[in-house]
Amino acid sequence: MNLAQTPATIEASRRILDAAPLRCQYTEDCKHEVTHIDRNGFIYCADHGFTRRASGTSCRKMTAAELKKIKSGKPLGRY
Repeated sequence: MNLAQTPATIEASRRILDAAPLRCQYTEDCKHEVTHIDRNGFIYCADHGFTRRASGTSCRKMTAAELKKIKSGKPLGRY
């Protein structure tokens, strides 16, 4: 089986990433897009990010560059 990345497989991967946006990890049923990250690397929507911060866990809004990076499938550096 040849697993080489061809332009077609790269484009297919991009379509899959675009079709499956990142979702809030606070609850399984939350369908909002992510905007915040906590000190453990979990990502949350704005509402749940504020809830997480209110509970005493360090949680902040991600920068546009960080959002772009995780949406492309790349890991973030340490928070």
